[in-house]
Amino acid sequence: MNNQDLIINFINDFWNKQSFANATIYLCDDYRDFSLPKSLGNDVKATIKWIEMTSEAFSHFTHIEDVLADKNRAMVKVKLQLRHIGLWRGIESTGTSLTVNGFRYFKINDGKIAEHWGLIDGNAIEAQLTAIQNGCAV
Repeated sequence: MNNQDLIINFINDFWNKQSFANATIYLCDDYRDFSLPKSLGNDVKATIKWIEMTSEAFSHFTHIEDVLADKNRAMVKVKLQLRHIGLWRGIESTGTSLTVNGFRYFKINDGKIAEHWGLIDGNAIEAQLTAIQNGCAV
């Protein structure tokens, strides 16, 4: 599998389908995720915990809009489709559907993901949720 397919399959299988048993297909034994809160850690178990926590607050699906991949790295532009179903940043479930754009950067070693950095705009999510709760200010 080439690196572009590795990343696409990882996002679809791990994030969208939450097939965590497939972690060893995609992730190195010493995988690190540098986008997680420090309190969680940054290994595979921490990434799974983050996805589970995200799933308690949002039903979510990651759409891949673009992928650039070479020998040992990949950059992905994503659009997250979210529905707010649980407590997040002190905001009770609103049932609101929203989208947010983001980027994910991966380092790849020997055909597996070794490192991940994510940039998803949590403030944009919060703004969409609170604008709906508070009414639209024009």
